[in-house]
Amino acid sequence: MGNLSWRLVHLFSCNQDLVPIVGSPAGVDLPYDILFKINLLVQLGCLSGPTLDNNFYRLVDPQRMIRACIEVQITPSKVYFSGPEINVSNRVLRHYYNDIDNFLRVSFVDEEMENLYSTDLSPRTSTRKTCIYERILSILSKGIVIGEKKFEFLAFSSSQLKENSLWMFASRYGLTADDIREWMGDFRQIRNVAKFAARLGQSFGSSTETLSVGRHEIEIRYGGYKGVVAVDPTSSMKLSLRKSMCKYESDNTKLDVLTL
Repeated sequence: MGNLSWRLVHLFSCNQDLVPIVGSPAGVDLPYDILFKINLLVQLGCLSGPTLDNNFYRLVDPQRMIRACIEVQITPSKVYFSGPEINVSNRVLRHYYNDIDNFLRVSFVDEEMENLYSTDLSPRTSTRKTCIYERILSILSKGIVIGEKKFEFLAFSSSQLKENSLWMFASRYGLTADDIREWMGDFRQIRNVAKFAARLGQSFGSSTETLSVGRHEIEIRYGGYKGVVAVDPTSSMKLSLRKSMCKYESDNTKLDVLTL
């Protein structure tokens, strides 16, 4: 009979008495339901315990992962439901990930599911507004009721403006659309309507929350700041921002990267 040899390999169980219960590493705080499913997949052999490293846990972290949101498309005569659709995360969805089911993406399209044009809302030959304009205005002011939830206008990003779409939120006890906008920043000094809407949209730009920067030029969102920063290896400053980059006041200190 040959000799048996033991070799120490990667330890993935977080409990020596109840093996193999896996847990997330330090710095990654996963909710119970996700950890339970990971343990189930390890038990079924769908996941290999030794391969569950920090990169894996960051991949399934709700605050980092791509979010799936419900969506409705509104035509001049009907409403179409779809989703949950995968959306690249943004600052607001990451912060309120526990309320993801209360966010609704709304798109206004024609009966062929194509983009609406300005002439659909107000003909060039007339100063009056069309029925389509009145329909959209009514939805924006009154919201959308689905079952026990009433979705109200929240904001839209610059890309959504081009696509005639926006975000709505169904208020719950302790959190309303106004509360979310207040968390985003202080917009009270902005009197121009178009600029006010654009500043609200800064927090909804598709981005990745990060602290590690590996490139030299990065388009960022930081609190109420927006713009491009560059890495200077000779500088002693952690982050230098120009006054002109500040669009509104915000207490949010997380750095969001849009493009590298």
